[in-house]
Amino acid sequence: MKKLFYFFISSLLAGGSFAQSVTIDPNFIQIPKVNTLNSCVVTDKGKTVFNNSDNKMYYCNGTAWQAMADNSITTPPNTNAGYGNWNECIMPNITDYQPQTIQEGESYARYNFTISADWVVVHVARPSNSTIHARLIFYKLNGNSWEHYQTITESAASYGDGEVDIFNNILIVGDNNANHFYEFDGNTWFLKQTINSTSLGNGVSINNGVAISSQNNNFSILSNQFVNNEWQIVFQETLFGNFNNISEVDISGDFAVVTTSSKVIIFQDQYLGAQYTFNLLQEISYNTAASISILGYNLLIGQEFYNGYDNNFNQVIQSGQATLYQYKNGTFVPTHFFSDQNPNEKEHFGSCVKLSGDYLLIGAYGKTNVPYGYSKGAYFLYKKQQNKYIKIETIFNPAYLNAALGQRCDIDGVSKRFVLNTFEKELIFGKVKF
Repeated sequence: MKKLFYFFISSLLAGGSFAQSVTIDPNFIQIPKVNTLNSCVVTDKGKTVFNNSDNKMYYCNGTAWQAMADNSITTPPNTNAGYGNWNECIMPNITDYQPQTIQEGESYARYNFTISADWVVVHVARPSNSTIHARLIFYKLNGNSWEHYQTITESAASYGDGEVDIFNNILIVGDNNANHFYEFDGNTWFLKQTINSTSLGNGVSINNGVAISSQNNNFSILSNQFVNNEWQIVFQETLFGNFNNISEVDISGDFAVVTTSSKVIIFQDQYLGAQYTFNLLQEISYNTAASISILGYNLLIGQEFYNGYDNNFNQVIQSGQATLYQYKNGTFVPTHFFSDQNPNEKEHFGSCVKLSGDYLLIGAYGKTNVPYGYSKGAYFLYKKQQNKYIKIETIFNPAYLNAALGQRCDIDGVSKRFVLNTFEKELIFGKVKF
């Protein structure tokens, strides 16, 4: 808890949102102590104090003081062993390992992917200086193994750099100035609709009949719930100012989230009749770009360039961290904090984050102090137990790949299955045992 508390204060200071005086010492940080909680008003929102009367920390949400729960993370010893290839890896909480080489394309091919239930879809970019077109490759779960099901070759105009996301049997594919929607008819996947607009782009996410897409400093909300189940743009927003190009987007329930080079911006749907109106809810400032994943009232933010600290409070450059925010009383507040307890410089913990069901998956593509027989890079897998997240596995990269894990990841919390990538043209499928 001591280390996590330090990260909490550090992140608030870095974000510029902590206005109270603090005492900083090489060995500790002392926040303000009070014997009684005074009034909490809008101008106090975000302040944090330690209450001597009950030995608890409180934050002001703008109307009242809220106690911060003890959400310290306990980390079991790392039991990973094995070397050489995936069949020799011993990871007691993981099963159904299956490396899958992306046969089509060049080495270090660019690709994005998504997993939902018994489908994995991979968007493989068009190789440079090649006549090969971008492709969508579909894998379907058959028993405990994934099998190639279908490949769709895209038009010559598509570079294939766009993200993909799937919800039930609808797939959205990002593209430059366009979004493509595919559906599954029980036999094959087919292109149902293409929407062209300068406000649509490569960043996409879909959830329950609503989607989000971004291009430069614009993002759009799309829906198929109004006219003949056809997708249409129902809301658009432009972010003005410097450094406001959008790097990631995600949508879930009432919330749409976008990231720029300096902040995470949260919008909330206002449900104004038969239309969507997303108003600005909150901005969370960071010194560096962040990765995001939102699920309901939970928002996971990864900061791969964060300068963290080891167990001896020595600063570790770009070790990275991740923070889970929960929506309480009209705002998202930090509740859980994640980092590697044995970090190395430029580890980039938080390079990818994914929240699904009771599971968190966090990548660290620069992790180098890994067990003998593994090359660099790792994923950290956490499971929620009551109100805490317990690390249940660290997934390392077999040495034979000679490439780093950690840049992209996805997990389906219902089926407990995940998909990971390396820098090479290989995916790793797996399943959590419990």
